[in-house]
Amino acid sequence: MASDETSSSDIRVFTESENGPKLEITDTIITFPAFEQRTLAGKGALANTLSCHLHSFLQDNGVGTHFIEQTGKQEQAIVETEQIPFDLVLRNLALDDMSREFGLEPSYRFNEPLLEFFVRPDTSNGHPVRVSDRHLVALQIASIDELGLVQDIALRINDLLTGAFFGVGVMLAEIRYEFGVYYAPEDGTPTLLVISEFSPDTMKLIDTKTSDALDVRCAFDGARDPLRGYKAITRRFDLDAPKKVVKRAAKSTSKTSAKTS
Repeated sequence: MASDETSSSDIRVFTESENGPKLEITDTIITFPAFEQRTLAGKGALANTLSCHLHSFLQDNGVGTHFIEQTGKQEQAIVETEQIPFDLVLRNLALDDMSREFGLEPSYRFNEPLLEFFVRPDTSNGHPVRVSDRHLVALQIASIDELGLVQDIALRINDLLTGAFFGVGVMLAEIRYEFGVYYAPEDGTPTLLVISEFSPDTMKLIDTKTSDALDVRCAFDGARDPLRGYKAITRRFDLDAPKKVVKRAAKSTSKTSAKTS
């Protein structure tokens, strides 16, 4: 079963049930990579609703993910995967840590998306450490071919979500990905799947009209409703009204989920 050691065991909890693996999105909020943390009632339900919606959208557009169906306000059924122990962060804009570390203007736009890998060594107390693709190969975490594949998938998802968010007046500035390998029960054939959460927990989102943040940063700015970003995104995708639970057949193979060697 996929563990959540490379994100936070408090943001997502993986469990087993008689019907298969389940994923619960909790009410905990943690910034990345600073690891500020707080708990807000209602966050998990908002994040889960949006994540299920975006997983379905990506699957409809040929991206293989671990999502099967939404089974509760904060819960979803998923396929079992073995998580690859790194985070891949894609940045369209330089915000926060990136602009500070490299002396860039806030919201500096890159000519093309910037891709960065992070790992969390035991010696770092769980805090992410930026590494190169060569580090991942040398540490035998992934092969060059596998890293090329995850980067292609990340760029494809970025294209899809950038358009989806722009359609509701939101700029996708940054997104964090996680990947896992699904092994077919019949013959053990491995397939790479996206196992990320897709919500303001893992994305930096900006209102295109006001330039206000609509993500996890709202929970730490000391102003107004700390969940206003989650609520705004859910509302803009018309997901705030009571609807049928999202249900989707798992897609373990597609244009952008590929066999691993």
